[in-house]
Amino acid sequence: MTIEREDRVRFDETDQQGVVYYGEFFTFMDEAAMTLFRAGGFDVATQREAGWTTHIVHASMDYRAPAHYGDVLVSRASVESMGTTSLTVDYEARTKATPEPLASGTSVYVTVDLETDDPIPLPSAFRDAMTEVSDEQSGTNS
Repeated sequence: MTIEREDRVRFDETDQQGVVYYGEFFTFMDEAAMTLFRAGGFDVATQREAGWTTHIVHASMDYRAPAHYGDVLVSRASVESMGTTSLTVDYEARTKATPEPLASGTSVYVTVDLETDDPIPLPSAFRDAMTEVSDEQSGTNS
């Protein structure tokens, strides 16, 4: 399974030249990761009901070409790796009209206790779900 989402670039996401402000790609990246988590059955409400949530502790982005006002962006997210308390998500964005990537990045999410905000081990059900989504993306079977 490929986790993708589409967003039409809004005017307020662009600069005076009609080009997407580079920082907006971090929002697109986070939304793609949240789509990935939802695909595994762990939207924010489900996380909170279980007493934990995720925080981004690192994000990086490389830019190759601009996106413009009105473009339809296709964002793709996939699980790169999982640690004891963290999950690394790879991201890529392109326009719907072109196959070449505009931007690519990585974000690291840490699972934290909702009350204490302290890091906790990835909940086993979340780990299993992200492993399953990851296996479906790569075409392998566990």
